[in-house]
Amino acid sequence: MEISSLITQFHAVDPSLSRVYRDQRVTLLRRYLMQDYMAESSAEALERFFRISARRWSLSYFRKVPGAMSSFFDWAVKHRHISDNPMTGLGRAIDYSSTRPQTALPPVYVDFASHLRSLHRSEDTIMQRIGDMRRFAGDSDPLQATAQSLGDYLHSHRLEWSAEYRRKIRASFVAFYRWATSTGRIDADPTLDLASVRPGKSPRAPIKDEDLLSGYYGAPLDAQTVIALAASLGLRRTEIALLHTRGRSGRVLTIHGKGQKVRHVPLNDLCYKLLVELERYQGPGYYFRNERTQNHLHPSTIYKKAKRHIGSWCLHSLRHRAATVGLRRGANIRGVQELLGHASLSTTQIYTEVSLDDLAAITSSTAWPMQLGESDDASTTLTIDLASLATAHVPLVAEALSRYLKAHQAA
Repeated sequence: MEISSLITQFHAVDPSLSRVYRDQRVTLLRRYLMQDYMAESSAEALERFFRISARRWSLSYFRKVPGAMSSFFDWAVKHRHISDNPMTGLGRAIDYSSTRPQTALPPVYVDFASHLRSLHRSEDTIMQRIGDMRRFAGDSDPLQATAQSLGDYLHSHRLEWSAEYRRKIRASFVAFYRWATSTGRIDADPTLDLASVRPGKSPRAPIKDEDLLSGYYGAPLDAQTVIALAASLGLRRTEIALLHTRGRSGRVLTIHGKGQKVRHVPLNDLCYKLLVELERYQGPGYYFRNERTQNHLHPSTIYKKAKRHIGSWCLHSLRHRAATVGLRRGANIRGVQELLGHASLSTTQIYTEVSLDDLAAITSSTAWPMQLGESDDASTTLTIDLASLATAHVPLVAEALSRYLKAHQAA
C-alpha cells in the first residue's frame, strides 16, 4: 500500500484529538515521508535525517516532526502495515538539540543564552527569552533599543496579545537589558523607564465539576492520576512529568517546579491512593514513564493523556480549579500561592475565579440594619454550606454552634 494511502488512514485515528492537530501531523508526514520511505527507512537513516535537520529547524519544529513520525509508525506496526517501528531506539528529538550550531544566532544572543544557563534557567525559558528578543529586534541591533521603542512595540500589540503575554515579553526585555547593562554592552538600562503591564484576568476558567468528574471516571489509571494531580493539587504538566517514586515520603510529595524551585505538598486521599496504585502496578521510578527507556514522559504527552478525557478544557483549567476551589473551601490566598508554587501573589490572584455568590457573601457580611435599633437578620441567621465545608473546619463550626446555643440558653 502506498504511503499516501496509509497517511490518509492515519489521519482518521484518534478522533478525540483536534482536527487542527491531526491535519498538522499529516502535513508533516507528507512533507518528509517519500513514497518508498516505508521500505527503506531505518533507525540509522532517521537519526542521520534528524541530525542534519537539527541545523536548520527551530527547536519547536524539531519536536513536532519526530513526534508525528513516531505516532505514525506505531500505528503502522499495530495494524501490520510494517513489521518494525524504525523510530524504536531513537532518543527524543530534544536530545539532538546539541547538534544545532550556536553560531546560527548572533553573538549577543549566544552570550545571553550562556548567561541564562549560568542562572540554571530551563532551555524552554532560554528559547522563549531569545525568541522574544529576536521578534522585537528583527535584523536590527537589540542593543540600540530605547524605552520608547520598547514601549511602542508592546503598545502596538495590545489588541492582539493578552496582558499576560505582554508581561512575559516585558520580562524578557528586562532580563536581556539588565544583563547587557551589567556586562557593559550598554550604558543605561532602557527598561528602567519602561511602563509595567498590568496583569489581566486570565481567559481560562476553572473546569466545571461535571466535566471534570465525567472525564475522570471514564479515564484509565494513568490519566486519572494526571487529572487528579492537576485538579486537586494544582500541579503543572512539567511537574507531573517529573514526579518520581522517591519524591513521595508517606503522604508528602516533593515537587520540582519552575526555576529549580522545590516545594512539598501534602497528598489528599485521592492522589495518595492513585499514586500508590501506580507504584503497585509499575514499580519504582517515574510515575509517568516510557516503558522502553524508563525515562519520564514529555510534558506534552502528559497533556495529551488528560486532554482526551476533558473535552474542550485544557490541562491548565484543572490547575485553575485547584486554586479556586481551595479558596472557596477555606484556604487563604498565601496557602494557595504555596500550593501552586507561585513566586508572586499577583500571579495566584489571576488563577482564582470570583463568582457572584462569592461577591454576594461579602456584600451581605458588610451590611448593617437600615435603622438604628432594627434587628440585623443577617447577624442571627447562620447558613452552612456542607458541600463546601473542609474537614478541618468541622470542629471549628461545632465549637461556634456550641457557644451560640449556650449564649441563647443563658439569655
